[in-house]
Amino acid sequence: RATDTGLRRAGARLRTAFRRAAPRQAGTLRNSISSRFSKRDGKVYVGLGTRFYYKTLEFNTKRGAAMNPFMEAAWKANREGISQLIITETKKSLYQEAGKIYARTKARKR
Repeated sequence: RATDTGLRRAGARLRTAFRRAAPRQAGTLRNSISSRFSKRDGKVYVGLGTRFYYKTLEFNTKRGAAMNPFMEAAWKANREGISQLIITETKKSLYQEAGKIYARTKARKR
């Protein structure tokens, strides 16, 4: 649970960074950037739900150069902070879980 908490919070922070870096022509693109956590894989997915639109924005395609590569720049600017956030939030969650277990065992002894 502790690692899940750290990953979810880091995913939310990265989602916010992507939304801030998105072009401001319309709010639809910014609002469509989402994050989701997969318990089965233990991974956080952050990005656009529709893959073809993401490819046109970020990568060179048959049609030409990338339209507006904002996600890569946002990731490069925030990756150090995100990795540090995962570590600190996981530590906090570990301490909280340890405190809960300690309280339960203390209550059972009474």
